[in-house]
Amino acid sequence: MKKNPVLLLGLFDTAIMTARCFCGRGINVYGLDYEYKHLGFSSRLIKCFRTPNPNENESIWLDFLLEWLHQFNETFVLIPTSDEFVQLSAKYHEALSKYCLFLIPQQQIIHQIIERDLQFNSAIASGLNVPSFVLGRTSPELLKHNNPTFPLALKPINTPEWKRKINNKGFVVHNNEEFNAILKLITSKNNVRYLIQSIIEGDNYYNFEVNALYFPNGRLVSHTIRKLRQYPDRFGTATCIESFSNPEVEKLAEKYIRSMNLVGFTNMEFKYNKADGQYYYIETNTRVWLQVNFSMKLGINFPMLYYNYLTGNESIKTSKVLSNGKWVDFLPDLLFWKIHHQNYNLSFIKFIKSWFPILSTGLFSLKDPKPFVKDFKFFHKITNIIK
Repeated sequence: MKKNPVLLLGLFDTAIMTARCFCGRGINVYGLDYEYKHLGFSSRLIKCFRTPNPNENESIWLDFLLEWLHQFNETFVLIPTSDEFVQLSAKYHEALSKYCLFLIPQQQIIHQIIERDLQFNSAIASGLNVPSFVLGRTSPELLKHNNPTFPLALKPINTPEWKRKINNKGFVVHNNEEFNAILKLITSKNNVRYLIQSIIEGDNYYNFEVNALYFPNGRLVSHTIRKLRQYPDRFGTATCIESFSNPEVEKLAEKYIRSMNLVGFTNMEFKYNKADGQYYYIETNTRVWLQVNFSMKLGINFPMLYYNYLTGNESIKTSKVLSNGKWVDFLPDLLFWKIHHQNYNLSFIKFIKSWFPILSTGLFSLKDPKPFVKDFKFFHKITNIIK
């Protein structure tokens, strides 16, 4: 029996991890993106095609996509792998539904999640603890009258909008001088909206992420991981994580997912605050997550559950989640060690031992080596490591 092909919108690293979850199952995986520098174009697991840039002209992008889909005379299982493509998939849901099966929240819900201030307000309305924040336009008054406690985080309100103009996930400032310098940088970029948020202090291992898949029939499948390291330290992307059962955090995530009706993939982050013994909501992404191949190794193949549900296979099965195992993205984790090993009293031997038991890896893969090789060869972070 012929199987529906998969279409990944976006070919960043997350797409590669998602493609690994379909490997060896007789399912053709296609990928579309407009940024040829993304490493998914190097993966042998994905049949890749370049599209026009939707940021330059959405109509041209959509016409190209629909014409591309039409030529196959097949129904694709669509998985957007970035916030940008989640937004576009929700916006053009009706047009894409003629050729694709997919689960994402409604457009107005996506808007609430993408706009970070609305996201935080919805989390508060759901009964979650959220670190205090103000919109960027109130920042002069914040500093003048409220005598804020540093460090503070300056974050984008709309991440895809921010990324088009600022090559940084956000900024942490420790004093007025740093604040004014970063504020000058941000305000020099036209129409970049931002907010200022207090920071929950504590090392990386106080950060927990809940990975979930919520079906329209009400079934929710999830598991929790704990960050061990991330780059940049404390406020970046995870470089080493471990499986960690945390029912309290999973209940908080479930409460929000159900209240917002976040069907499809969800990745939520919380941080434990030692000062009051409470978990605080950090953020939600309504898309597949970078370490989804780790979830598969732990016992839950989320992309296949998603695929089976959409293609009418009701026998959705999961294994018991393993309680012991780690995921490592070697190159950025080595960069973390190079910069921060003294702060953490982390010898190189202790650092290597901390990887085990490895269940899954980031870009490194003997079965699909080109993305890792390309990352090693071209990215400046690697030259920093080997100098």
